[in-house]
Order: sequence, then structure tokens, then C-alpha cells
Amino acid sequence: MFPEPSLRAQRIVAIAVILTQGGIAVTGTIVRVTASGLGCPTWPQCFPGSFTPVPHPEVAGLHQAVEFGNR
Repeated sequence: MFPEPSLRAQRIVAIAVILTQGGIAVTGTIVRVTASGLGCPTWPQCFPGSFTPVPHPEVAGLHQAVEFGNR
């Protein structure tokens, strides 16, 4: 099998996981507070035919950027 990771390696991974989860929580909160949840209304494409935000008359560019950043 694999050798047991050192305590230092475990701490580094734990810190990375905590920071990543914190970042996800913060970006999700920003999406919620700015009401940008439908900035990209479809998944996995932002709009049909595009995986990135494109100018669209029904959705503000800021909301698209916030939602896409959270993805």
C-alpha cells in the first residue's frame, strides 16, 4: 500500500481543505446576497452554446460574473 503521510503533510492538507471550504461558503454567500443565482441559468453551460457568460439582455453582466465565479 501507500506509506502513512507525515503529520506535517496531514496538517497542510487539512488547512487547504478548510480554506477551500471557506472560499466556497464565501462565494456562495455573495451569490445569495447579490441575488445572482440565475446569472447563468443553465448547467453546465452558462447559456445554450456557451460555457462562459455572454452578453444577454435578460441578465445583468454583474450577476453573470458573480454566478460564474462561484461555479
